[in-house]
Amino acid sequence: MAFNFIDYDANSLKKEMFETASQSLREQGADDWTLYPGDERYQILQAMAYCNMVFLAKINKAFLNSLIDHATAEALDEIGKIRNCFRKEPGKSVVTLRFSLAGAVTKDSTIPKGVKVTADKKIFFVTKESCTIPAGQVYADVEAECTIGGTDSQKFDVGKINTIIDVTPAAGVSNLNIPSGADNGEPYPYDPKNHPDGDNGEGDELFRERIKLAYATVSTAGAETTYTYWAKSANSTICDIRVLADKDPNIIDLIVLCAGDVECPAIKNGKYSAGILPEESILQAVLEKCQSKDHRPQGDEVSAYAPELVNYDIELKYYTTDSEELQCVETIEGVDGAIQKYLEWQDSVIGKHINPDKLEALCVHPNWISEKTLKGAVRVELVKPEHLDLTGRQVARFSGNLTVTHEVVADY
Repeated sequence: MAFNFIDYDANSLKKEMFETASQSLREQGADDWTLYPGDERYQILQAMAYCNMVFLAKINKAFLNSLIDHATAEALDEIGKIRNCFRKEPGKSVVTLRFSLAGAVTKDSTIPKGVKVTADKKIFFVTKESCTIPAGQVYADVEAECTIGGTDSQKFDVGKINTIIDVTPAAGVSNLNIPSGADNGEPYPYDPKNHPDGDNGEGDELFRERIKLAYATVSTAGAETTYTYWAKSANSTICDIRVLADKDPNIIDLIVLCAGDVECPAIKNGKYSAGILPEESILQAVLEKCQSKDHRPQGDEVSAYAPELVNYDIELKYYTTDSEELQCVETIEGVDGAIQKYLEWQDSVIGKHINPDKLEALCVHPNWISEKTLKGAVRVELVKPEHLDLTGRQVARFSGNLTVTHEVVADY
């Protein structure tokens, strides 16, 4: 049951107001103290009850916004300020551009810093520094950064960023790689009036988690939570961090995992949400945060790594009844079914042991939708995966090898 400071249930308020009014009429000696729907006093009280409910709901929300677990949007920002923790802005992607001449010339050609290029005339990239095409050569490469934050800038395939906006000696340009390193920050929840570009609340949840970790930042003694906080502050796509000192107490290895979609043709949805390996730019951003002299003990040597992927297969046979076969197949093999749920659960946390019992439980007891009864299997014969303990440097990853069959048995 959700916590509320004030009970503003409409029926309870209405009942209380009508009982109070009737009691007052009785005490005043009224001949008829019963209020009927046609009575104008009844209608006035009904309107007042609604107004009181709205008023109390707003007061309750205001009180809840003072609690970190309930605060949203700007109220959460104010709580973060108390702990010197601020909402992350969207990160900008970077890309390598190749500027080329129409032909070789006898002198150097310089592409200045700040030259703007685009693929669609909506999203622009600017060169981070100047570059020179030497005499006799026809191209030079330089790094560019998107002018806006967010992952929308990472949709351009190689060669698609090919329009130069500013005047330069170059005749053409193209991107040598897909833009990377961007993130959506910690956006406000959707509000048609104040935040029409907001999300479904995930930004608030990411920010809330960092605020809770912020207490650790008052120490530079190398606490695990301190490194976790600063590492997660580097990029909002980071979903898990392991802080390891298993080689030496002063050698700190940060194992970083990011959230994303894993392409998987073997399942019906074609992909699933899980942990993905971080790009080198994200690892560098983590190091910049955690190697700062204000964030670590002077004697700590900090490094950041991606986890090792440990692959596993899935091979199972499940049994269902004739009356439930269609529903059961959809529940287990369909979009957002038991197999997809297992992949998302298993592959999202560093060091989570590969646990086949979880897959069997999801197939037999599908209870992830509270408002709908899902039909699970009668029983499951699970061949793969086998139980395997992982270390804090490893993360499970489905190999894509999926073998699933089912058999109809007599009704139980």
